[in-house]
Amino acid sequence: MNRFSEIFFNSYNSSMRSAYDACMMPPRDSSSDSFTDAEGTDLQYCLDHEYGKWLSEQLPEIGKTPCEYMDEAGFEEITEMFCDGAEICDDEMPAIYLDKLLYYGDKAIDFLIGTAMKINTGQGEESPAPSVMAVRILGRQKSGKAVLPLINVLDASRGISELMQETARDALNGIGHTAVDLIIQEMSSGNRSDETCEYLVMSLAEIGKDCRSDEIYLALKNAFHQLPDKVVTADCLANYGDGRAIPALRGYLLKNGEDISRESFYDIVSAVRRLGGRIDDLKQVRER
Repeated sequence: MNRFSEIFFNSYNSSMRSAYDACMMPPRDSSSDSFTDAEGTDLQYCLDHEYGKWLSEQLPEIGKTPCEYMDEAGFEEITEMFCDGAEICDDEMPAIYLDKLLYYGDKAIDFLIGTAMKINTGQGEESPAPSVMAVRILGRQKSGKAVLPLINVLDASRGISELMQETARDALNGIGHTAVDLIIQEMSSGNRSDETCEYLVMSLAEIGKDCRSDEIYLALKNAFHQLPDKVVTADCLANYGDGRAIPALRGYLLKNGEDISRESFYDIVSAVRRLGGRIDDLKQVRER
């Protein structure tokens, strides 16, 4: 671990912890110059206040303020710091660091994709933190360039890291409608595992709520027919919210309702209900 990056990120952590601690403390005398007064008990105020202090106060071991340190750091140093920051930071990395990294545009995106993909090699870091952090940032940047790599990360994480699978799915959600065509293409390619396709269905349904199309609906309905976990795909159809799925869900229950578990049956009934479909006759299927 680089000594300077360790000092940089640890000092940021300490600053943010101070902000959280301040919000948990009772207000002090209004004559105090502390920000833990009535106004300061607001969490965002505390965080912003401490962050501003941290940016402008010199880090003795480095001899520079965080602002000065970031101003002088080049791309190579910034990328070398990434793994340390992902390991050290309690939650997000400092905005000034991320802004400097992303200042480099496509070079930064390529670096983040490469870091995210390290899970594919089986030679990853001691913890998955750098890959997870890279995936999260890619989702927030809404880069179409990252869609296929994120799907590859999702697929490669199967049986290795449920956290990474969920993070990659959420990153695709963050990218939004730009990801739709590739998600549908990969779902229908036959090259992805059922488990990976289930995560892609979840993502497609979530994204599709805000950009509905016949292509999205058909991809979701086909997934319901083709994938083994009908509960997951039925829930995704309900989440997407297109009532055209009601006949497919009802038809499956009327035909197979006696052969599936009670829990699965009522989960799919719930999906029909959420879509506005008739369910009173479905309960009779379990009573035959």
